Amino acid sequence: HPSGTTPGVGAAILHPSGTTPDVGEASAITSAAVTVNSANESLMLETDCTYNLTISAPTIKIEANTVFGALNGLESLSQLVDRGAFVNGTTIRDWPRYQFRATMIDTSRHFYPLEVILQHLDAMAYAKFNVLHWHIVDSISFPYQSATFPELSAAGAYSPDHVYTADDVKAVVSYALRRGIRVIPEFDTPGHVREGYLALDPPIL
Repeated sequence: HPSGTTPGVGAAILHPSGTTPDVGEASAITSAAVTVNSANESLMLETDCTYNLTISAPTIKIEANTVFGALNGLESLSQLVDRGAFVNGTTIRDWPRYQFRATMIDTSRHFYPLEVILQHLDAMAYAKFNVLHWHIVDSISFPYQSATFPELSAAGAYSPDHVYTADDVKAVVSYALRRGIRVIPEFDTPGHVREGYLALDPPIL
């Protein structure tokens, strides 16, 4: 929730860069500035995601201590724009009430194609969630393709098409980071193990 929101007077009209607002259109927005006070781009539980958003014609300003705060400010701005062209003048100072804001997907019981996981991350970013708990394997299936123990997914996945490679996992982590989201994978062991583990010879459990 924003700590304080001060509405401005009237609505501003957004103009693409390089265009000229109509004469008499004093409330036109013609520029935007994003200021990030720190060059630190590491994402942790304690990362400061505070931002200030000021919409006052002719400029939109976003100021944040970290790039992830700036991302939240840009997300808020995108949700304030009406019909792609109008935005009310306002001042917002906002920060997360909870540091850990997570969703969970269980790809052991319900395999999600990589594209769907990326769409899920987009939806999380819209709502400013910052942690994806990826329950990637369980006793039901083992879709992760291990380089050390390839038998696990060969015998434990629903099919050869229902697997995640190391590159797939890297792609998810990278895509999530660019949206201010950490990925926490869950590998159940020694409990909740069955599919795939029985194919190991000699057994490891």
